[in-house]
Order: sequence, then structure tokens, then C-alpha cells
Amino acid sequence: MHKKKILVVISGKLFFFKKENAQKLKDSFKNFDLQFCLFPWQDQSKSTIEKFLRVYQPIHFKEIRAHNFENDLKKIKYPDLAGNPIGTLNMYKSITLSFSTIQNLYNKSDIKPDYILRYRSDILPKDRQLFVRNELKNRSILVPDRYHWNGLNDQIYMFRFQDLEIFNKFDNFLKDHIILNRFFSSEYIFFRFIKKYFKINYSNFDYNIMRLKNNFKKTQDIESKKMIVDTINCKLNKFKNKIRNFNDHYIKKINRNKFQDIYIDLDNNAS
Repeated sequence: MHKKKILVVISGKLFFFKKENAQKLKDSFKNFDLQFCLFPWQDQSKSTIEKFLRVYQPIHFKEIRAHNFENDLKKIKYPDLAGNPIGTLNMYKSITLSFSTIQNLYNKSDIKPDYILRYRSDILPKDRQLFVRNELKNRSILVPDRYHWNGLNDQIYMFRFQDLEIFNKFDNFLKDHIILNRFFSSEYIFFRFIKKYFKINYSNFDYNIMRLKNNFKKTQDIESKKMIVDTINCKLNKFKNKIRNFNDHYIKKINRNKFQDIYIDLDNNAS
């Protein structure tokens, strides 16, 4: 039986924890042909890159140049105080550069992947998880229905390869978002962009974000300032999420966001 091909895009800053991260991801897409491409920032640890090359065996690898966002940072009026604006700018730049690189690689090829999967390298899927259960249509995006925070989960998502070109619009969309003084939160930016161009489909896929214990920082509930329309949208998004997941939120009373991170000892970091 022919398996559809998914090109997994890992970009930006790399975090290598265990081989288990890669294997569990493959298990979550066991009905697909999973191929990896790696587009890290330049000047990262060579040993970390070597681990990724050995474990993920990417079919495409290219280091991308870092950008200076000082001027953009000065224009952000309503940042998410619980987040990191410079980290958000770097993340989206690495993603758009990676997507653009993939377009160029396959522009003249007759054989193209079926899907693109954006994947964070510190994601550890939980056991017996399947990301895809139904066919994904054009102009549709598949996102885990959890960890949305102020908008839409931007940590892992999948869409059809032919819709890759839509992300060529993202850089200008982000500039307009900043110019209009909209709430600068990674998930909220992603929500506004995706809502404009895609139909959102949700998956029950669950996972953790791995972090080192020595980098642990106690988080607090911080209410960031934002425009009224953004405040309403954020509250409405959270309410809709609770309604979609009524049993977990109101019966089991599970707070998914609170338990997303798992911390490991540096000594246990796999080589």
C-alpha cells in the first residue's frame, strides 16, 4: 500500500533531548512516509546538529542566517508579557525561510510530498497517539486541540504541500499586525493568520514540551495589555476551546496548558 509522504520541517533553534522524541513522532504517523528536513540557525552547537543529522537523517539540510529584529521590537506596543517577542520574531522568520527553501527545492520537481508538518524539536508525543485520522483537504490545517494559550497552537501543525505558498504572505501579515498595534502573542498572531487563509481542523494528538531542569523558571499568570478587539478574541478562543473539550474541562477538570512542560535532568540528556 502506497503511503502518503509528509515532509517534517524542523527549523530555528535546536533542542536535542532523546532519540525517543524522533521515534515517538514516527509512531504517531505510522501510516505515513515521514521524511525530515532540518533548517537550523547558523552558529549553533555542532554536536547538537550532528545528533540531529544522525537521529533524524534529514533528506534536506541547510543552515539559515540569523536576523536582527531590533527595529521591529521597538514597534511592538502590546507584547504578551508571559512570552518572548524576540523569540517569536525569530521563530516565525525561521519557519518562513524554511518554507521558502522547500518551495525552491520542489519547484521544478514532478515528485512532491503530500503534506508539510511543522514540528518543534523539543516535542515529545505521548504514547499511542495518532496525529491524523482523516484526509486533509485543500486550504485546511490540522492542529492539536490543546496548548492554544491566547490563540491557536503554533508548535506542531500539518497542511497540504500545495498550500505551502500561502505562507509567502506571512511576513507582510506580521508587519501589518505590528503596525496596527495588535496584541503581540505568538499563538494569537498564528490564529489571525490561519483564520484568514485556512479552515482549521483539530486533532486529539497530545504531547509534552521537554525542558532542562536547570533552565526552569517559575511561570506566573500575567494579564498583558491589549486592544479591546484582541481581548475579546482571546477570551472567545479560550471559551470555544473549553466547549469543544467539554468533558476534559468541565467534568475531568483537566488544565492541559498547565501540564504541557516536562523537565529532565541535564545528566540524563541523551548523547
